[in-house]
Amino acid sequence: MFTALPRISQVSRIRAVAVLVGLVLAAALTPMTAVRASSSVLTAATPRHLLAKLSGASAGDQFGDAIAVSSTTAVIGADGAGSNAGAAYIYTRTSLGWNTTPTAVLHGVTAGDEFGVSVAISGATVAIGAQGRNSGTGAVYLYTETASGWETTPTAVFNGPHAQEQFGSAVALSKGGLLVGTGNYAAYLFAETSNGWNKAPTAVFYPVGCSFEGFGNAVALEGKYAVVGAPSTGTCSEAYIYTKASAGWNTAPTVILADKSTYSVFGAFLAMSGTTLVVGAVFQNNNNGAAFVFTRGAAGWATTPALAVHGDKGSELGKSVTILGGRVGVGAINNLYGNGVGAAYEFVKSQSGWDSKPALVLHSFVAGDDFGYSMALSTGTVFVGAPAFNPLSGAVYIFSS
Repeated sequence: MFTALPRISQVSRIRAVAVLVGLVLAAALTPMTAVRASSSVLTAATPRHLLAKLSGASAGDQFGDAIAVSSTTAVIGADGAGSNAGAAYIYTRTSLGWNTTPTAVLHGVTAGDEFGVSVAISGATVAIGAQGRNSGTGAVYLYTETASGWETTPTAVFNGPHAQEQFGSAVALSKGGLLVGTGNYAAYLFAETSNGWNKAPTAVFYPVGCSFEGFGNAVALEGKYAVVGAPSTGTCSEAYIYTKASAGWNTAPTVILADKSTYSVFGAFLAMSGTTLVVGAVFQNNNNGAAFVFTRGAAGWATTPALAVHGDKGSELGKSVTILGGRVGVGAINNLYGNGVGAAYEFVKSQSGWDSKPALVLHSFVAGDDFGYSMALSTGTVFVGAPAFNPLSGAVYIFSS
């Protein structure tokens, strides 16, 4: 039996009131150190239009705990719905914009499943994690869009192989591949064939570096690259990068990115697109938080970040990270404006590299709603989750970008 850590993104929502005065930004900071560069105060950028607000159905739903978005589809997790059985809502985009009525609503099987604690989308397939299924063993469900719409019966179900492993605490989808993280043990990669999804994993990844704690708490997958976070509560947090070769997936990491500062939980949040990886370290430097952007070139993955952004005054920057092309989103649930009001930032890449000044700053409407707890980027829009809104029913805001 494996005793799993609580999922980092499920830490207590009760926090002290803090007045927050800004962010410290650094454009080239190695994550192994916590040295700060010059500081600057971030103020709100040009106000952006709030396109829509989506709300949870009932108190305790925690609607917006997880968000995944493609160009035309959004899936939003509400793992607290129905006595923590959980639910996931699918929304679609038309030529007129995002519909505020869900196209499909998916539900967990029994109380405590936490269905919707993690979500992912790739093409016409959605993955939903249910880390509490079967007394914490966990499961992952795949759903498919057909010509008649989204199926509400799963196309495939993957069950955790070990008791209390929290299989499904994190999920990532890429064409023909599903990567499933656990609370504190391993990450499993499954492949799709012409006959459907293989239920036996193609590869299983285990920790080999300085941090075994939290391995599998976050995952990212794109093409022939897989990333698994190992966010430690000690002095060594890591993110493992794996590569697929012609003979198959190499289960030894190609690169290990590490942060040896105390309780940074570097690797608790991951996002990858093309040649760029974003890593969140939400508790680095006494809960100030940080987010790092790493890039891959002809020589492989650089271990020095192309961009590093650091929070200040307990802002918990890096609580969520997301990426779409040359846009990176970072959430900070206890940030500017005081009284626990969250914020969401968007950084963009220009011809000269990543700009350390945010192109977009969004902030919460209600103190303590955990605005920035989850984020996703789509063409022309930014989704920001606030799962503690009203009280814990949750909300997701859609802004123009």
